[in-house]
Amino acid sequence: MTTANDLIAFPQFAPLSRSHLQSLLLHDDALGDLLQAPTDEFRESWIALQNALPRVRNILSDLLHPLVLTEQLRTGWITQAVGTILDHRLQSTVASRTTLREDATDVLLNTIPILETIGRKSVSREISRNTLSLWQRAGHLRRTSPSKAGFEPESVLSLLMMTMLSRRERDFLGLSLSSEPAYCYAKKSPTAPYVAVPMPLLPEMIDTNALYYTPLPHVWSDPCWYSLPAHSGCWRWGAARYADGILRWTISKEQLKAWSLEGTSDFLLSSLWQEEDIHSYAHTILMAYVHNWYRRTQHFAPSIISPSFVPAS
Repeated sequence: MTTANDLIAFPQFAPLSRSHLQSLLLHDDALGDLLQAPTDEFRESWIALQNALPRVRNILSDLLHPLVLTEQLRTGWITQAVGTILDHRLQSTVASRTTLREDATDVLLNTIPILETIGRKSVSREISRNTLSLWQRAGHLRRTSPSKAGFEPESVLSLLMMTMLSRRERDFLGLSLSSEPAYCYAKKSPTAPYVAVPMPLLPEMIDTNALYYTPLPHVWSDPCWYSLPAHSGCWRWGAARYADGILRWTISKEQLKAWSLEGTSDFLLSSLWQEEDIHSYAHTILMAYVHNWYRRTQHFAPSIISPSFVPAS
């Protein structure tokens, strides 16, 4: 039995926050109450969002990834990309619908080839930089740092997702997000359940013994996440180091023993194990949990899913 406290975070919908979801679902009531006793209308909206969001997130992530790697995710590109999507919405019936449908998502995803040409040819519509500044002050866009011109890629991804998925004709980004995070999953021991924790993972928040997961295809702002192929999300150990283009798991040998696979704990006591050995074994364990996650969730398709839902350990 879930409670309202279980329903304050939605890691499966990262990088969107609760305010984003409230806006997308076109319901002003508390999400916890609606998920406890969903109306037919709310259930329909939730299922549609649950089906559409991962597809939109993955396609837009693929679009942004080369721009992030080449540091081209700048103000000019964002103003043209959002303008292009909004223009497509105005020319279709998508924005007038109260429920997200698969065919509506297809219409908006038709903008992707146009977005891919930004920088090489002009687009039909561009939002103003003043609008972008307003969104930045409201927390919908975040700079990578005060001294840099680029934006945090995850915030650009959420902005584009909201522009594409929202059914609202006005205020489609929802409320101010300046203090509201997205969430990922954390598993703090082999026998502990997966729980929701805020993203990004700040150094003072990280449990060095924990395993973390997010369905985001890339976590560009934190290179200590390991991105799996085929849009399978990102995983990491809390104890990690990224230097000179190399990611290493730095969980201690004693901590790793608690996570060890059957029949290997005594082997871990060997004083001959070096840092590279520990990294390799930690990665083997991580991949075992990846396999277990997808093996147990791939056939689970509830009409309403609590953010506290995770497969059995």
